[in-house]
Amino acid sequence: MRVRWMAWLCGLCVGCLLLGGCSALSFDVRSQLVPPTATGDEQLIQTALETYLTEEYGAAQAEQYKLKYPREGRYRTAFIVQDIDADGADEALAFYTIDNDTGYIHLNYLRKLGSDWESMGDWESESTSVLEVRLGDMNGDGKQELLVGFEISSTRDSQLSVFQLTKLSMTVLGSYLYTDFYLGNMSSDDWQDLLLLRVSNTEPRVTARLFSLREEMTELGAVSLDGYIRSFGGVCFTPVTDSVAGVYLDGHKDNGVLITELICWDGTTLTAPFYNTSTNTTTLTERESGLTMTDVDADGVTEWPQSEKLEPVPGTPAGSGTRWLTRWCTWDVTAKEVHTILYTVVVPEDNYLFVADETWVGTLTASYEEATHTLTLGKSDESGTIRKAAVICAGGEPESQTSDGEIQPYETVTLQSGRTFRVWLDPTAGLGAELSEILYRITVL
Repeated sequence: MRVRWMAWLCGLCVGCLLLGGCSALSFDVRSQLVPPTATGDEQLIQTALETYLTEEYGAAQAEQYKLKYPREGRYRTAFIVQDIDADGADEALAFYTIDNDTGYIHLNYLRKLGSDWESMGDWESESTSVLEVRLGDMNGDGKQELLVGFEISSTRDSQLSVFQLTKLSMTVLGSYLYTDFYLGNMSSDDWQDLLLLRVSNTEPRVTARLFSLREEMTELGAVSLDGYIRSFGGVCFTPVTDSVAGVYLDGHKDNGVLITELICWDGTTLTAPFYNTSTNTTTLTERESGLTMTDVDADGVTEWPQSEKLEPVPGTPAGSGTRWLTRWCTWDVTAKEVHTILYTVVVPEDNYLFVADETWVGTLTASYEEATHTLTLGKSDESGTIRKAAVICAGGEPESQTSDGEIQPYETVTLQSGRTFRVWLDPTAGLGAELSEILYRITVL
């Protein structure tokens, strides 16, 4: 194993690996805001919106309108201005409510005609809160479709509405209940499909539905996922073979348990190979370490972590708790089996991982002292006796370690990233590694 990974590990970039998923962070905003003081083109857009409202509702009621802002995602401004249909000119979207009506949010679509803006369409939702706006080319024509998530009264469900915009109108292609949704390439490399995830409100049931926009919104297939998922984390659309497209996604369950689901599309059928229909669970990828899936070896293939607790090294403080030996795995769709890519000890507190040799599995132990940012690795022999084998310090400047009554100095190791560690190694403890090899085994996240 050592020969295989040393060639590439020094330049390894792990990316977004540590605790938590990849969902966008959200923040609270006031549920109702008075119209802002716009400038430039936004002022012209606001004037066009107010002209529409006056014509539609009368001047007195139009003066009472309030702009609504998406709570999550990329677009959170009063007016979303972008060239949605790829014609070289911007279009604008605005969410608002009118007092004295139901309080439901309206979506107004505006275009620039010459030097002036004009409302081209208006749609009323059945929600008083807009969650998120996303854009994506769902049919490969170079123009983007509009996807808007709205909050509804259900405890978990939201409503997703998909719109197609033309120069003269705004058409609703479909509305769906969902918990989370993603856009990605599944049925074609030329457009983005919609993956809709829903956690049931009444029973332990989680479903994934795949939609593609052809002449109309078409459901390609649906599969069940672990019925005890409560929320979703990171997602990665990736080919799993030359003929099978896939999406990996992390799911959060109760008590800090995290799983990774794989959903595959082979051109005719949607499948979830990790899901066990008889138990309504996915146990193959289950872990408590909090680590998320990632492309750990930067080869373009997603791996998920399988983690087992390591015994602590005697005589060292555990500090921040359990250390895990993490096995990074891929799925062979054809053979229907798990392949192991790499073993690591991840230190999220200091943003690095240590690559473990496969021969150490079953005998490696570890402790971590948070106050000094020190990872201590141990090795057990055939009798079960654990010896301190290596110490990696990511903070401070320790001078020495004591081993077998002798005081031995630390060495300084500087990685290509410029990050410096203080390292101590007992070459007789059984790791079978030279001090210089630590350079290849430490990877900054």
